[in-house]
Amino acid sequence: MDQSASVFSERDAALFVSFAPKLTARPVFFPPTNPELVFLIAQSFVTSNKYVTGPIHYNLRVVEVTLAAAYLNAVLNPPGTQLPADAGPLGTSLHGFHETYFHHQRAANSEYS
Repeated sequence: MDQSASVFSERDAALFVSFAPKLTARPVFFPPTNPELVFLIAQSFVTSNKYVTGPIHYNLRVVEVTLAAAYLNAVLNPPGTQLPADAGPLGTSLHGFHETYFHHQRAANSEYS
């Protein structure tokens, strides 16, 4: 994803990158805020030996992100909304939440236009 951001980025915008069903990237502009919106990117300088920690931490991250998707679905989507099943190791994914959430947002916006 970082390579996509390097290629497709635009000044003063975040970038929404999607890999399914094909690679797309679009700028996301934020409204003015007071105080001004700031993103902080930090480098911890902590070495992570992926060979040693990968089998544990990678799988833990998959579980954490899947739980985050389930939580976001419960909080942000209409009650009873089910996440679509996918090939992820736990059967759902953050991608499924994104698709469901934006589907509901588009439907809600079309009702008011």
